[in-house]
Amino acid sequence: MPEQSDVQVEDGDNFRIGEALGIKGIALEQYRRCCVEGSKEMKKGGTTSKFIGGIETQIDIPNQREIFINSVKMLSAILSPEVNMPDQEEIMEELIKIDEQIKYEEEHCKKVLDEEKEKYIGYKINKPDTYKKVIGIAKDSLDTMRERNLVVFYQNKLITLSKSLKALNYFDESGSTVGG
Repeated sequence: MPEQSDVQVEDGDNFRIGEALGIKGIALEQYRRCCVEGSKEMKKGGTTSKFIGGIETQIDIPNQREIFINSVKMLSAILSPEVNMPDQEEIMEELIKIDEQIKYEEEHCKKVLDEEKEKYIGYKINKPDTYKKVIGIAKDSLDTMRERNLVVFYQNKLITLSKSLKALNYFDESGSTVGG
């Protein structure tokens, strides 16, 4: 019979390995993550230089917009079986509308970039360096605008998913009292 170890291992989110966590706990943890990531400044990300010990070092800055959006996408995936239930029809309709807005935003930005490329097509052959710069600037501007708009759509999606969590009584508020 193998000896049991007194060592407990935790991952980065303070879950003990082997600890059973139900779908409700997983959903609430992901909801918490959405709230944490959504409360941070929505920076684009990239790299910056910093002097550490007199040596210039490149430091990666994560794209907070993408982190927040991906967190909400995962919460949506976790809750999808629940949201597809008959008593969640109104919430499902709201989510479908938001998904349509997201799809339109993606398609619109792609269309605008294609129009910019077409507008400067003469530069592609005659002045390829200028073409790359102009299209690069246009793409960066469009990406920033798209990401900012997507953050708003995903904030709305999170609000809608919050309604679903409340309707499913995931918050266990039946016995709670305000100020009590």
